[in-house]
Amino acid sequence: MTSIAHPQFPWLHRIRALVDVNEAVPKGTLGGFVEYEQNLSQEGSCWIYDQAICCERAVVERSAGLFQEAIAKGDALLTGTAVMYQTSIAEESCRILAGEVWNMAHIRGFAKITAAKETGDAPLILGNSLVFGNVCGKVLVRGNVLPSRSVENQTQELLVFRGGDSIHKVNESKKKTKSKKQPER
Repeated sequence: MTSIAHPQFPWLHRIRALVDVNEAVPKGTLGGFVEYEQNLSQEGSCWIYDQAICCERAVVERSAGLFQEAIAKGDALLTGTAVMYQTSIAEESCRILAGEVWNMAHIRGFAKITAAKETGDAPLILGNSLVFGNVCGKVLVRGNVLPSRSVENQTQELLVFRGGDSIHKVNESKKKTKSKKQPER
């Protein structure tokens, strides 16, 4: 941590790499802002970039990254290959283990964002999405995932979720296939 305080939140301080962290972060690079040293793990290639903030009891670890003006706070955990961009927010007790969170998306409560075990594909959460539930696999979220909701995709086909019961599979293969009608719920 440096003595450079955040202009709006003076209890936060800019970080500086003491060693080469990854290819984009050589020794001496200034990063984003933290409240405590424990907000950024000293293991792995994780980093807080740009004007991003990790504060309170939130942690960025392993290969995870916070970019631009993204914020992790509360007891949020950003780990694995997870990345957050723009003005996205992770808060409360959420766990983001993989995937990308963009724009003004909020991950909250006990939400869990993970990669599919079978394919390794991870979610992409965009826009003004509010995620309280679980999202797993190759899923594009453009809506709200409620606390009791789980949106999972263990296939390599893209699943688009727009909130409510709005789930659409997108066949990305070049082969022509007949679309199967989804059973009524």
